Amino acid sequence: MATANPRKHLSKLRELEDGYIECRTRRHRFDPIPDPGGAGRKYQESKSVARLSSRCERCGLVREEAWNRITGAILFVNYRYPKGYSLSGTGSKPWDVRKEYLARLNGKQPSLVTRQRRAAAKTTARTPKPNARRRPAAPG
Repeated sequence: MATANPRKHLSKLRELEDGYIECRTRRHRFDPIPDPGGAGRKYQESKSVARLSSRCERCGLVREEAWNRITGAILFVNYRYPKGYSLSGTGSKPWDVRKEYLARLNGKQPSLVTRQRRAAAKTTARTPKPNARRRPAAPG
């Protein structure tokens, strides 16, 4: 019986953008945004219900909530995750994400996205130099 590569999930972690890794380890940095509204929602804004929405400035995750204005109870919470954020089905554990964060923090392992961006910047920044010192061909 063949066993799956136990470290395969680490490749998915290395593909995540730095902001996604930071949010998974250090928590999200939410800023309030206007509630998008919409009919057919279970909890509508009213005298007794407050609707709150916020977006993480690092990864773009949106959190929508409904609170009871009288008791302060949380009635509803919903998250809308950005594309590429999910690690479901990869087998990644929270400690794997923390280790990846520490590796990036120490400059040992930039994300694949970061490496691709750096490589693209290097290729666009390079200008071909004229080959003024060309050696003559060897006689032969």
